[in-house]
Amino acid sequence: MQLTAIPLAANQAGRIALALGPHRWLKSPCYFGVWIRGEADPALLGRALDQLVRRHSALRYRIDPERRVAVCDPPDGWPLRVADLRGKDVPTLLEAELDRLRAPFPLDSAPLRRAVLVRCTDTSALLGIAVDHIVFDGGSVSPFLRDLELLCGGAADIDGSDYTTFGAREASWLSAPDGAAGLAYWRERIPAAGPFSTGPLRRDGPSRPALRWSGEVTNAPRRPFLLLVAALTAALRRRQPRTPLGLVFPISRRVWPGTRQAIGYYNNRVYLDLPYDQPPDALLAAVRENVSRALQHSMVPFEAVLPPDLYDRRPDTPHLFLNVAEDPRSPVLPGAETEFTWLPRGTAPATIHGITLNCRVRPGALTLDAVYDPGRIDGPSLESTLEEVAHMMVGVR
Repeated sequence: MQLTAIPLAANQAGRIALALGPHRWLKSPCYFGVWIRGEADPALLGRALDQLVRRHSALRYRIDPERRVAVCDPPDGWPLRVADLRGKDVPTLLEAELDRLRAPFPLDSAPLRRAVLVRCTDTSALLGIAVDHIVFDGGSVSPFLRDLELLCGGAADIDGSDYTTFGAREASWLSAPDGAAGLAYWRERIPAAGPFSTGPLRRDGPSRPALRWSGEVTNAPRRPFLLLVAALTAALRRRQPRTPLGLVFPISRRVWPGTRQAIGYYNNRVYLDLPYDQPPDALLAAVRENVSRALQHSMVPFEAVLPPDLYDRRPDTPHLFLNVAEDPRSPVLPGAETEFTWLPRGTAPATIHGITLNCRVRPGALTLDAVYDPGRIDGPSLESTLEEVAHMMVGVR
């Protein structure tokens, strides 16, 4: 039986085009975990996962590569695999389990989700979750954990979410005056930056496997996005005052009714000009103005503006991608203490053609984690730039 085709959102269609293109680019899934200290009941967790699949259509998505559409499978449960490592070489075997969890999903695989409960000791276990990014974004993690908590706590019913209408709603909005105006805005603005120059950090060598740099900022501001962009701008402009520079940052498009606590791929990317010719006391205001202008048009899907081969998957257009996020709240589970964790990435992907700068916000501190292509980005220049950024942010409130 052939299931009804579901219209894809523009960003989903772009991902499919990349996966089917000459480079066969597949993104790592969205994967995360919950450490459980105390009782970890596989039956309870398994029933909760089964109910999550029934209530959220995005968790039942499957991609049909030949027709380049999505279909939504009937609810069929979500098997929870249990890996018992008690008494064994836990560090080595746990890393192997994480490798299985974070492996990219083949485009035509079904289902596009994995779950594993790894028992490390009698009182410690890790619940690992992975869902393909084509149907699940970072903003879906908090609703997922909230519903997991409710279902494990005995809730008889919870509100679900239907992602199957999003692609059609997006297409309708893009054809309306507001959407058309947003498309015109970005098509005029993005190419002027070439499209995403990394400016003074760029080098012209061949692409190489990615490297990672990490730094810590203590006594940091609680909402650091504007300050971080301003500090990056100041550090980069010291090295290259006049060349147009920009970065890309993610934003959720959960603004339509019924999407705020939904599970699906509502994420978008927004391009931001980095201002120049600004004295230090006016830089933050200039950054705020640029961010405000970009957010006015942030509902326009990134892949509707640029063809997939024109942005960050191409080695000749390295760019800076900035992601600022707080950790979701850990779920409350019966008889246990829990701790949410973004699971380690393992070996950094070799397909990064620029800089991905992740800023993890925690109470009183933040962590900067940069992954970059050392063939296209000058490592010492990047590291000194980020150290300068971290120094500028210390103690600022």
